[in-house]
This record gives sequence, structure tokens and C-alpha cells, in this order.
Amino acid sequence: MNVGDISKPDYDREPPPNGYPQPADDAKVVREILDNLIIKSNKHVLLLGHSSGAFTATMVAVPELQAKSRKANGAEGGIIGIFYECGFLIPMGESVHSFFQPKDGSPAVIPPYCQFHVRKRSTSMLLTGSLNT
Repeated sequence: MNVGDISKPDYDREPPPNGYPQPADDAKVVREILDNLIIKSNKHVLLLGHSSGAFTATMVAVPELQAKSRKANGAEGGIIGIFYECGFLIPMGESVHSFFQPKDGSPAVIPPYCQFHVRKRSTSMLLTGSLNT
């Protein structure tokens, strides 16, 4: 999310010029880190997927990096598991958006801690959340 100064976020800002990073972009960066830790250094790794990072953690946990597969092939190290913290586990064929939309066509249920921000020069809406604790 492009909010500018994070101490005083502005939710009405336009997206970054090159767009937001996509899950495949995140996976590429994490995969490079895993290659260094696992393939080059034979480390054991526990992935932590927080929120939408659960998608990335799942995406990079390919068999050739998993500890069990590596051990069977005579290699050390590897991914020993994934810890999902507040992660989204969405059924196959669904997206985060489609999963949370009522299937009967009724209006979506918006949690009380979420707020809609309407962009001034656009018809799109941005849903943001903050917990009042």
C-alpha cells in the first residue's frame, strides 16, 4: 500500500508508478534468500507466513527445498515447516476477494475496524483496516 509517510499515512495516494509488488515478485526475493540459506549453507529453515505472506511462504516451499526431500537425496538442510500467523488459507480456485464475498449476492460484511477510503480522482475504493486496541 502506498501511504507515504507511515507516521501520518495518507490512504488516498495513487499507487506507486510501477504498481504494487505481486506475489511472484515477493517469492523471487524469498527464493533467493532460501537458496543462500539452504543450497549454499545447508541450513534448516522454518518459514513464517504472516497475513498475505502465507501465500509467499507456501509458494516458495517447493519440494527441492524441503528438508525431507533433500535428506532423501543426500543433502543437508531445507525447509522444515511453515508457521502460518494470521495467514490466509484460501481454497483452490478462490482469491482473497472472492472468498470473502457472500455467495448469495448479499452485501459484503465489513468488520467494524475497517474503513473505506474513496480516491479523489478515481472510482476505485481501497479497504484498509486498523485495530482499536
